[in-house]
Amino acid sequence: MLIAFGPFFITLIQMLIALFGLVWAPIGATICALAARKVALPARRYAVAGAIYSVLLFLPWMYLLLRVLGRSPSTLVIRQAYVAVYGAWAIGPLAFALTEWIIVEDFAFAVVLPINAVTMLLSILALRGKVQSRPAVCDNLNQAPADLLPDIKYIQPFVLLLFWLVATAIVTFVST
Repeated sequence: MLIAFGPFFITLIQMLIALFGLVWAPIGATICALAARKVALPARRYAVAGAIYSVLLFLPWMYLLLRVLGRSPSTLVIRQAYVAVYGAWAIGPLAFALTEWIIVEDFAFAVVLPINAVTMLLSILALRGKVQSRPAVCDNLNQAPADLLPDIKYIQPFVLLLFWLVATAIVTFVST
């Protein structure tokens, strides 16, 4: 029973977090704009980033705000956040598609499942540096970074998890 309904409830919790992030977006944008203005960064740019990042399951927004305020979480905390994101992806939309395909034998989930799994694998490879991304923002460690926004490969897992949450919900709705 837990195997069948666990992924559903995990996916539901993730959707509620995404919904919270969507509601939080205007507040997050305002907070990022004020923080950016305080340290002489372009307020509009960081407001837009803050709004987008808050929708991406909230963690990227927290990271951006810390960066704007001149702080950075430890590497351990960052690693744990990515483990949580990929774990949530594996236990949520990916496992939900698998259980729906096995239990209901739905063709739509038979198509969604491998695409979702390959997307997750490619995202992990990109994050681990196995796939080429744009060059580092800062060449010298003593030099201030030109931009506090993280490289796209660090945001990509959150974007893809949100995408697969929505895709799983759509496929579930259409196939019922």
